[in-house]
Amino acid sequence: MIENFGNFFPKNVTALMVNDLNMKKKKENVIEEYYNILGFKKKLVHSRQIHSDIVKISSNYGFIGDCDGIISNNKNHILAIQVADCLPIFIINLRENIISLVHSGWRGSFKKILLKTVISIEKKFNVKKKDFLFFFGPSIHQCCYEVGFDVSSKFQSKHSIKKNDNYMLNLLSVNIDQLLSININKNQISFDKSCTMCSIKKFHSFRRDGEFSGRNICYLSIN
Repeated sequence: MIENFGNFFPKNVTALMVNDLNMKKKKENVIEEYYNILGFKKKLVHSRQIHSDIVKISSNYGFIGDCDGIISNNKNHILAIQVADCLPIFIINLRENIISLVHSGWRGSFKKILLKTVISIEKKFNVKKKDFLFFFGPSIHQCCYEVGFDVSSKFQSKHSIKKNDNYMLNLLSVNIDQLLSININKNQISFDKSCTMCSIKKFHSFRRDGEFSGRNICYLSIN
């Protein structure tokens, strides 16, 4: 299945989420496999995601090691990450042809990897905040994301709803608030309303399927 997020971006941006619901486990090299199946001509850039706040600016293509945020201003690059409930965050700056993909679960959100990615782009490329666009792809939503107090207490209380002895955490609102805190305008931010755990026929979900969960692969490029 291919989810095309082109409606959220200018026409020269390719933003996709790809998966195969028949794939019932995490598979090595799935990013490269879909890349080849889809016939992309641009050079693939991807990493090993470790739930960190590590952000890398890619000057070369291929595998770039451990990180959860990838940045490029090379129009011949296509970036890729994989998710199975965590937030996939698509970032573009059209003025300088900059693209970025960020993988952010609760750990990355707590460490503010999204803000660190924006700051890295600003410092490296001397760009203005008003020229960014942000899109949050399908992820687990508050309706399904149950966590303990040890996790919910790391965030402002407005992002959680108490449920029995646990809490329902809203990762999306956590990250949107972080953008608003650095004066990103609301009209620069958009998001998909799908919950990966609820959407049984559309997306892989680790919370729902555990060890039998595949991965949703995100690709981003600019022409």
